[in-house]
This record gives sequence, structure tokens and C-alpha cells, in this order.
Amino acid sequence: MRDAILRKLPGVSACADVTGTHLASITGEIIMLDNGTITLQDGDFEGLSNLDVLYLHYNDLSSVPEGATGTVSVQSVSFAGTQNADIQTGLGEAQSLPAGICDRTQQVQDAILAALADISDCAAVTAEHLTTISFLYLGRKGISALQSGDFDGLSSLESLNLYGNSLSALPEDVFDGLTNLDRLNLYANSLSALPEDVFDGLTNLKTLNLWANSLSALPEDVFDGLTNLVSLELFYNGLSALPEDVFDGLTNLDRLNLSDNKLSALPEDVFDGLTNLEWLNLFGNSLSALPEDVFDGLSSLKTLELFDNGLSALPEDVFDGLTSLKTLNLYANSLSALPEDVFDGLTNLDRLSLSDNGLSALSEDVFDGLSSLEYLILFGNSLSALSEDVFDGLSSLEYLYLMNNSLSELPAGVFEGLSNLKILWMDNNSLSALSEDVFDGLTNLEWLELDDNGLSALSEDVFDGLTNLDRLSLSDNSLSELPAGVFEGLSNLKKLDLSGNTGSPFTFSAELVKQGTDAIVVNVAEGAPFDMVVGLSAEGGSLSATTVTIDEGTTTSEAISVTPTGDGPAQVTISVESAAFEGVTWSRSRDEEWHQANNFRAGLGESLTAMFVAPSQTSGTPPIGGF
Repeated sequence: MRDAILRKLPGVSACADVTGTHLASITGEIIMLDNGTITLQDGDFEGLSNLDVLYLHYNDLSSVPEGATGTVSVQSVSFAGTQNADIQTGLGEAQSLPAGICDRTQQVQDAILAALADISDCAAVTAEHLTTISFLYLGRKGISALQSGDFDGLSSLESLNLYGNSLSALPEDVFDGLTNLDRLNLYANSLSALPEDVFDGLTNLKTLNLWANSLSALPEDVFDGLTNLVSLELFYNGLSALPEDVFDGLTNLDRLNLSDNKLSALPEDVFDGLTNLEWLNLFGNSLSALPEDVFDGLSSLKTLELFDNGLSALPEDVFDGLTSLKTLNLYANSLSALPEDVFDGLTNLDRLSLSDNGLSALSEDVFDGLSSLEYLILFGNSLSALSEDVFDGLSSLEYLYLMNNSLSELPAGVFEGLSNLKILWMDNNSLSALSEDVFDGLTNLEWLELDDNGLSALSEDVFDGLTNLDRLSLSDNSLSELPAGVFEGLSNLKKLDLSGNTGSPFTFSAELVKQGTDAIVVNVAEGAPFDMVVGLSAEGGSLSATTVTIDEGTTTSEAISVTPTGDGPAQVTISVESAAFEGVTWSRSRDEEWHQANNFRAGLGESLTAMFVAPSQTSGTPPIGGF
């Protein structure tokens, strides 16, 4: 015993020099391991008034005399591996610790031993060993039950993984003492209920994962005291209701996921006080209505997911105060109308999805003030018309999705001011005509989808100014011809689809035009939708080149010199067989853009063929003479 005390007193080497002050300064633990046969006598621990734990493991100790305690206030004593399991401590109120960890759930024993690389015997694990463990992995270990005390002594534990087991219940005190726990994973179990105090004392917990269980209800105070919690995942349970105060005190909560439950209503004040919440997911529930003030105070909220519920209407002020909101997903609900001012004040919103609702009309000012909006997703509704000013002020808009509606016409100025627009999809509507100026000002537009409408004709200037257009799809309409100059100016066009139209495959009207007295050019009235390389041949003369190119987006090739070789005129014709644009096939894949645009639907890749053929008879057949 003398040696054990001296080891706790650096700088003191002789037992005669030890004072009462020295003894009182000893805290924590005294370890006397594997000393063979030892005998304790009266007064051995006298003066150790601040000692916490006494280890007497693996000694041949038959008893502890009652007088050995002296003035000791030791809290606990461990006799693991002693010869006499029935030994009496004689240490006043001291608690006898179990022998090692051998009485814990088997998988817990195994995980602790795995974390202690040099120990393989459960009986040899000391409290000091337990305090060195910061991470415990028990995921997918086939655990059906835990017992009280399984995690005792793991005071330094920061991460506990219990996911993917078969736990249906938890002892109320199973996590007691885990004051440093930072992350607790309990997802993918079969928990049907939680004891009210099960998380008491976990004051440092930041992440709590409870998703994919069978929780139908939560005790009102179950999260009390988790003041440092940042992320709470409760999705894919069976929650049908929430207590009004269940999230009280979670002032540091940043992320809350309640998706894929059975919530049919929300208490008005359920999110009160969550001033640091940035991400709230409520999708896949059965919310038919929202209290007007349910999101009040969520001034830090950036993402709100409300899609795939049963929402049939929205209170006009439901989003008031969400000044930090950037993403609002309301798709796949049953909204037939929107209050005119419902989005007022959402000046930081950059993504709004309203697709797959029952919207039949939009009020003129519904998007007013959304000056930061980049994505507006409106496909899959029943919109038959748009007011001319509905998109006014959306100066940051880059992606606009209007496909799968019932639009029969577009006001001439409906896209005016959308100078940053890059993607405009309007396929599968009922547009029979397009006004000449409808796309004016869309100088940054890269992708325009007009498939599967009722378009029977195009005006010559309808695509004027779309100098950045990369993809244009006009398939499955009723176009019988292409107006002159329709593709002129589209100098960046790479993919064009005209398949499935009445006039497909379309014939381009190439003609030879004399330039001065000794040169010709090839003119394509419609404009070249891609670089057209056309072969030329001459009878009675020679050419400075046998091919010419009509550059993409232009109507006229470079000039070719013609030199007569005989007494008569040189006759120049287009060699139809060598026209490089005959039977050109274009393909595209929507996958990447579709996924980026909607963030929930992909896999719509397809290959489409645009048939461009040279005219069946040479245009400009009258020979060019006079060379």
C-alpha cells in the first residue's frame, strides 16, 4: 500500500515524508493489481479523503478489515479477479464495481475489447481502460436488447454506433454517464418507443440519428437538455403527431428531418425557439394544411422541404419572416391556387418548385420580389395561360420549367426581362403558334424545348437574338416547312431535333448565287442549323475549291472562284451525293440537366434523330454562265 501511495506523489520518495496534506491531495484512483497475496490492515487508507476509485484486481485478498478505511471517502472499489468473490469491502459507503466487463451484453464486451488493442480478457478491463475509449462501433451486430450498465465507465466516449440492429426498446439509464458523447446512431432498428429520460445528461450530444425505426410517438420531454444538439434525424418512422414542446430548448439545432412519417397536422408552436435551424424536411407526410404561424421565428432557415404531402392550400403569411430561405420545395401536393402574397419577403429564395400540383392559374404578382430566384419549376400542372407580367422582376432566373401543362398561347412579353435565363422547357403543352417576339431578350438562353406541342408554323424571326442557344428541340409538332432565315444567327447551335413533324425530313433550299463575274456562293435560305459542307462540280471550267461551308447560323457560304476552260460558259452544280448534311443524326441525353433541374427525377435519357437531307433535285439548276 505504501508503494501505491508513493506512486501517486511525484517528488516524495520516502514514506516518512508523507504528510496528511499529501494524502488529501490524492484524487482519482489507486491501483494495486496482481500483487499476489496481500493483507490490508487498519489505517491503510486513512487520510485519503479525496480518493475516488480503489482497484484491488487479481490479488489473493480474503478480506478488507473494517478499520482499513480510516477517513477514506472512496466512492467505489473493484475486486475483479480476486480469489474470494464474497469479500466484504469494509469501506463505508463505497460501491463495489463489477468484475471487468464480463457481465455486459456480449456484443458490447466484444466492441470494448476491440477498442482496447492490448486486452483480450473481459475480466481484465479496468475503469481506467474504459476512460480511454472514444469510439464504439456496434452497428449491425445482431443486438436485440441492451441492459443497464452496458456503457458504464465510458466517460470519454464521443461516438456510439448502434445502427442496423434489432433493438425494440432501450433501458431508461442505458446512456447514463456518457457526458462526452457527441454522436449517437440508433437508426435502422425496431424501436417503437423511447423512455422519457433516455437521453438525460447527454449535454454534449450534437448528432442523434433515430431514422428508420417504428416510433409512433415521442415523449414531450425526450430531448430535454440536449442543448448542443445540431442534427436530429427522425425520418421514416410512424410518427402521427408531435407534442407541442417536443423540440423546446434545442437552440443549437441546425438540421431536423421529419420526412416519411404519418404526420397529419403540426402544432402551431412546435418549432418555436429553433432560431438556428437551417434545414427542415417534412416531405412525405399527410399534411393537408399548415398553421399560419408554424414557421414563425425560423429566421435562419435556408431549406424547407414540403413536397409530397396533401397540402390543398397555403395560408397567405405562412412563410413570413423566412428571410434566409433559399430552397422551397412544394411539388407533388394538391395546390390548385396560390395566395398572391404567399412568397412576399423571400428575397433570398433561389429555388422554388411547384411542379405536379393542380395549379390552373397564377396571379400576376405571385412571384414579385423574388429577385434572387434562379430555379422556377412549374411543370406538371394545369396552367392554360400566363399573364404577361407573371415573371416580372425575376432578373436572376436561369432555369424555367413549364412542360406538361395546358398552355395554348404565350403573351408576347411574358419572358421580357429574363436576360439570365439559360434553360426554358415548354414541351408537351398545346401551343399552336408562337408570337414573333416571344423570345426577345433571351440572349443567354442555351436550351429551348418545344417538343410535343401543336406548332404548325414558325415565324421567320422567332429565334432572332438567341445567339447562345445550344439545343433546340421542335420534335413531334405539325411543322410542314421551315421559313427562310429561321436558323439564321444561331451560331452556337449544336443539337437540333425536328423529328416527328409533318415535313420531316426537311429539305433545305440550297441555291447557287453568282458573285461578280467570276465567283459563286451557296445560299441556304433557312439558315444553316449546323456547319453545312456542300460539294460542287463544274462543267467547262475549274473551281478554286470543290466544297463550300455554310457556317452554322448563317445563310451564305464563302465565295468560290470559277475559271472557264473552254469557249463556252462553265456550268456549276451542287453535288447532292456529297452533301455532308445528308442523313445527319443528332443525339442528346437529358439525364444530367433533368437531375440538376428537379433534384428528384432522373433516368429520362433518350436518343432522337433529326433528319436533314440534301434536296432531291439540285437547286439553282440554271447554269451560271458568262465565266
